[in-house]
Amino acid sequence: MQNKVRNGGVSVYTNSSTDLVKGGDILVMGPAENQYVGIAVTDIALNGEGMCELCGIFRLPKGNSAFAQGTPVYLDETGLVSDTGTVFVGRVEQSAETAETVVEVRLNFLPVAPVAPATV
Repeated sequence: MQNKVRNGGVSVYTNSSTDLVKGGDILVMGPAENQYVGIAVTDIALNGEGMCELCGIFRLPKGNSAFAQGTPVYLDETGLVSDTGTVFVGRVEQSAETAETVVEVRLNFLPVAPVAPATV
């Protein structure tokens, strides 16, 4: 196939922030109304480009919450995985207890569908 650019599990990310992106960092991409996450494959310099993973199972930092397998999780305002937030991260792959500092998440997997407005 001559028109394939790359596998769909990765994307190019341009670091336009004021900080170095470290390999393993959670990256938020897309327009504000439809953001999604990726995980930096390697360090990405300021104004540099690098690859990020868009799917797969990753250990991500979490707050003081327990999560059951299959729970939809989001990125909170502090950059931790939470059961609330505006950016969907994925679904919990392996249950995590409150005391644990990380949770295994399947990235961008089956987002929660928005509820359709009621018709009158």
